[in-house]
Amino acid sequence: MQRRRSRLISAALLTSLAPLAHAQFHDGDIILTINAGRITTNDASTGSIIPSRVFATTFGSFDFTDSPGFDTPSGTFPAPSQIGFNVLRALQRWNGSAFPMDASGIPPERLRIRKTGFGDVFTPTTDTFTPGFGIPVSSGGEFHQHVGYTLQSPNGTGIYLLELELWSSVPSILTSEPLWILFNNDLPLTELEAAAKWVLDNLIAQPCPSDVNGDTTSDILDFLDFLDSFGSCENLPSPCAGSSGIDADFNGDTFVDILDFLDFFDAFGTGCP
Repeated sequence: MQRRRSRLISAALLTSLAPLAHAQFHDGDIILTINAGRITTNDASTGSIIPSRVFATTFGSFDFTDSPGFDTPSGTFPAPSQIGFNVLRALQRWNGSAFPMDASGIPPERLRIRKTGFGDVFTPTTDTFTPGFGIPVSSGGEFHQHVGYTLQSPNGTGIYLLELELWSSVPSILTSEPLWILFNNDLPLTELEAAAKWVLDNLIAQPCPSDVNGDTTSDILDFLDFLDSFGSCENLPSPCAGSSGIDADFNGDTFVDILDFLDFFDAFGTGCP
């Protein structure tokens, strides 16, 4: 199996999860966790698990790659269960300044997504929802899998954008927010970085720091959840959370103190955009 190292673009604009112990994840994998009951995609390249929804890789020989893969901390998902994906729209191609995100940006190429024994899916030719396939988690609740991505004819030079969501067969685990993988086919790294920045700036909503429970609104539930963790963790090193599961180190300085409460209180007063 080809393992061409992928470059992950960390979405620093997103609200941080508590840093978790850095297990021996394979370099370049998308790390899956559960946050506020929802599958969350993360980058672990810095030694901590940081939420990210934009990732990038480069096609190798035969316009194929099996990176990035997916990995998890142990026991993340119930066993038995499956993790799968859906394709949310047609492939888009970088025009040098943007992904048009309409019919003008859909290239003649399609992307084949395949895992032997589990499924074989092609991206649609129009912006239509396309079900993918699921793969079982291990008996220990871990999920480490690579699927194959192959660019179909005419295999043009360019940067291609795939939009996915990830789901669990467990009804109580919510489907992930959309994530994007950029596939570079023979363009300079500077172009790939520019394309990734465009996705971050244009396709990901601005963060709301006080939405600590991740339900897309800032309300009294966020205040109570943070207060629960702060009361349990004050004057303790992070990561630390109360029964709500919310990280109490709001300012990310590795220690929970009154500054975290004041910073959260200020953000809560500002509210969400």
